[in-house]
Amino acid sequence: MITDAEGRVVAENAAFGRLFSVSASRLPSDPVEDLIIASRYRAAYRAVRRRALAEGSAVAAGPAAAAGPAGGFVAVRRDGGEFPVNLRVDATSEDPTQVATWIRDLTDDRRVMTHRPTRETLYERMEELAGVGSWEQTSGRMLWSDNLFRIYGLRPGEISPSAEYVFAHCHPDDQERVERAGDELGRTGRPGRDLRYRYVWPDGTVRHLTSTLVSVVNGGGRRTLFGTVQDVTDRHQAERELAARFAVSDALSEWEPGALGARRLVRDLAEALEFDLGIMWIPRDGALTAFVVWQARELHSVRRQLQVGEVRLVRGEGLAGSAWQSGLPTRVADLADGAVDAVRALDVRTGLYGSLAVPATYGDEVLAVLTFASRRQGVITDQFMRSLLGIGYEIGSFLARRRSELSARVLSPRELEVLQLSATGYPRRQIAEEMELSQATVKTHFEHIYRKLGVPDRASAIGEALRQGLIH
Repeated sequence: MITDAEGRVVAENAAFGRLFSVSASRLPSDPVEDLIIASRYRAAYRAVRRRALAEGSAVAAGPAAAAGPAGGFVAVRRDGGEFPVNLRVDATSEDPTQVATWIRDLTDDRRVMTHRPTRETLYERMEELAGVGSWEQTSGRMLWSDNLFRIYGLRPGEISPSAEYVFAHCHPDDQERVERAGDELGRTGRPGRDLRYRYVWPDGTVRHLTSTLVSVVNGGGRRTLFGTVQDVTDRHQAERELAARFAVSDALSEWEPGALGARRLVRDLAEALEFDLGIMWIPRDGALTAFVVWQARELHSVRRQLQVGEVRLVRGEGLAGSAWQSGLPTRVADLADGAVDAVRALDVRTGLYGSLAVPATYGDEVLAVLTFASRRQGVITDQFMRSLLGIGYEIGSFLARRRSELSARVLSPRELEVLQLSATGYPRRQIAEEMELSQATVKTHFEHIYRKLGVPDRASAIGEALRQGLIH
């Protein structure tokens, strides 16, 4: 595929469409990383693209090149399925600036077992040590190994094994994809790609699993299916941790002054951690106020941004206030009941689950608090929290040298709404009607906007606000 300097696709071949099932009509509107790269690897992909542009030469990116934070990249299909890839990125044109990316699917490079496992091998100790379980299905009857029960959060023999039970306990966002893969396997018997999905244990714990078809044997008109399931939750957590460290280091090394640099930092860290909303809060006048707000493209809402902009949090209040008070990374599970209530109130207003806060600390001082929320509640381990403590120190040390940037005045929620409506093409009269204000008040808002952004007119204000990520 060929992209411009911002990652928007300008040309692609038929293999790209087959690999990602993305229609050409959708491609021009979004940066390609938002379409095909797993969110935790997007910062790494952007870094590879920048490097190719700077060097004017090809950059290999894959398991051998160690270009990504975990030594490679993970791509994602339109249905949400993930798979490992090698990338090669090459700056092919300077006027206009264009970048070519070659993608190689590594799924078929994995060694797949082709022998028929016996019932005895299903109970071997090696399955438990490797975090792998096996299954067999013949004439509608299914057999699970003991360790497959454990992988599904059950005691061996606790239920009668069935594909329907597995489908019912898949994460809601992955359920349809897993059922579709199961139907295809049962109908054709042909091995498919490795299937990676989230699975919810009976106690609500979310695990990351990978399923692989081992072999299909047809004999006497009877079809027997064999497969393995591996718990890759620890691997997934390690990928997120490495991706987060890479995202922060890269964002700080490529920092742009003010809200623009802060927004990129929040975006890259949120994507690495697989969250849909990120906010950087700054202490002002005894309360935390939102300095920048990033939202995933697919759920971006001006109303949500305005609602966040109106929030003021004192020490100990909610998730961000608790992290501000303690100076430590904080999960919802770490909060007292009263603080949890404040988080839930914000969840209701934003429509997302606020589950993580990371303070940027310098000595005993908290210079900022980064909070993250998602459409779904995730699991953050104790080890991950310790890693986030170091990330908070790194960000705090960096921001300590840029205090003046954090103290810059930002637009009020009303001013943001005026500017957002103006950016969509509304004239002053229509803005006044939409916001139930007088035209004179709207004019005053524009004057304040020009002064705060340091621009002379409306067009310049819109351009500067888009550049800083204040409006979408």
